Amino acid sequence: MTILTTLASKAIAEAYDFTPYKTICDIGGGQGILLKCILDRNPHLKGILYDQESVVRKHLLAGISGRVEIKSGNFFETVPSADVLMMKSIIHDWMTINHY
Repeated sequence: MTILTTLASKAIAEAYDFTPYKTICDIGGGQGILLKCILDRNPHLKGILYDQESVVRKHLLAGISGRVEIKSGNFFETVPSADVLMMKSIIHDWMTINHY
């Protein structure tokens, strides 16, 4: 997923207009590659990286720590509040798990 996210991040950040929003939460955001790209392009935004604790421990957002919160949890139970809730490459996991 990391390679695909790295390749797609710039295009995603350029394709969407985030100017009307103040906060964005990347649910299942892994290391924060996509969120970082969006925040770099939109300096007015604050972000929340939300994933399992073992995943967010390895995040890549230390350079923008003043604009981002790192939260861990289970999105089946709850998600942080934000103007934009983003879920990239999430549903494919359910399809694989439920296929058996």
